[in-house]
Amino acid sequence: MKIEKFKKDKSNTYKVFFENDLEVILYDDVIIKYNLLINKEIDKKKVEEIINYNTFLDGYYKSIKLINKKLRTELEIKNYLKKLNINENNIEKLIKLLYKDGYLNKDMYLKSYINDQYNLTNNGPIKIKKQLINLGLDEFDIDNYLNKYNWNERIDNIVLKKYKQNKKLSNYSFKNKVLNDIMNLGYEKYAIIEVLDNLSLKDDSEQLKKEMELIKRKYSKKYEDKELEFRVINYLYKKGFQIEEIKRYYNEN
Repeated sequence: MKIEKFKKDKSNTYKVFFENDLEVILYDDVIIKYNLLINKEIDKKKVEEIINYNTFLDGYYKSIKLINKKLRTELEIKNYLKKLNINENNIEKLIKLLYKDGYLNKDMYLKSYINDQYNLTNNGPIKIKKQLINLGLDEFDIDNYLNKYNWNERIDNIVLKKYKQNKKLSNYSFKNKVLNDIMNLGYEKYAIIEVLDNLSLKDDSEQLKKEMELIKRKYSKKYEDKELEFRVINYLYKKGFQIEEIKRYYNEN
């Protein structure tokens, strides 16, 4: 097959026009590799080889462009290359080349990802680990990097912040709410409980008295005696106050 002309396309690519109206877009690297500016006569088999190599190079350059925007894992790049309809054999070759040239680096990815999660989010080690496993990274490698961070200090900071935001809650309600909230962020239950047990919380008595006066005044318009007592105690218990404390203050009043 004869090459009739070249026409500059985008960036480092050219449109190559063959006889019989065959037109392909090739990277300049491909043109140089196969010396196409001089060798204008190419057999059909060689054309297929050139196109295949160009597809390989296209996958390489597009992968680099993707990685330069944001670090990627091997699994992410493989999935991306599949969408480009690159065959499995070439995908494996591309992955090896990307590792060799330093564009894929598991250690760099883990360090960067976990550091961002630690500094920019409240996510805990369990949640982060799950995300990284889903990205195709090894559990042992993930643990090595997660263990470098002080997750208990993170729990301390989150608990203190939530304490300032939930001062109206009883101690019991606060602990239950915070325990569930922080577990959902991906922290170990025992670690959260340890922090909560060491936290100096406010005295619930004044809050309990205030709540009791308000609800008793409200319910006394409709209930009295034992029915009133039951309604008030049940309401305050649901608010998170301890039953013994509720009964004691009720009887005192």
